[in-house]
Amino acid sequence: MLVFFKKTISFDTIEKIEETEKGFNFFALANSKLKITSKGKNYIFSIKEKDIFLEKVGDYKSDVIKE
Repeated sequence: MLVFFKKTISFDTIEKIEETEKGFNFFALANSKLKITSKGKNYIFSIKEKDIFLEKVGDYKSDVIKE
């Protein structure tokens, strides 16, 4: 059984963002995914406008984006 769900993470709780190829590709909105760590837990997100998202996060929390 394949389960997809929508998860919302508070901007203030983001600890780390990394690009990753892990996660499900079947219904992905984007080719690459972001692994976002929040409150000690890791989540894999497929973000359609990834570059814009990273730019906006970087404007406020540049220390969380890892390359």
